Amino acid sequence: MMRYILFMILILGMLSACSLERNNPLDPQANPDIKIPPEVTGLTLSSAGFTVTARWHRVNDESIGSYYLYSCMTHNGVYERIAVVEQPSNPYVFEVIYTDERILLPFNFYYYKVSAVTKPIQHPTLGMVGLEGKLSDLNYVQVVE
Repeated sequence: MMRYILFMILILGMLSACSLERNNPLDPQANPDIKIPPEVTGLTLSSAGFTVTARWHRVNDESIGSYYLYSCMTHNGVYERIAVVEQPSNPYVFEVIYTDERILLPFNFYYYKVSAVTKPIQHPTLGMVGLEGKLSDLNYVQVVE
């Protein structure tokens, strides 16, 4: 009997939590004006010297303000955001290019992903924030001299 009562309390608690009011201005479920940024495609990498140049297809959407570029030294590792790349202002630029000039070790593989980010909006507690889209498929390159 005691298990039944605890089970019912647990179920009621979960059901009551489902009706919480959403007040996040970046939540697309609560705010239909928010559009989730599309996934970035066409990420290609090239290595020259000790730098890596990343290129990807521009997302043709007026809501996109920038891109986040992530890098890691292992396929399944923790990706670190290494750059915020602004959306080109010219709508006829179809490719975004960024050169990673960090100190990269020769003969190592570097893995990259990129995501699109909306133009910042004013959040009541966080200040100016943008909504980040899904990360692109990863790509990798070996740094050579």
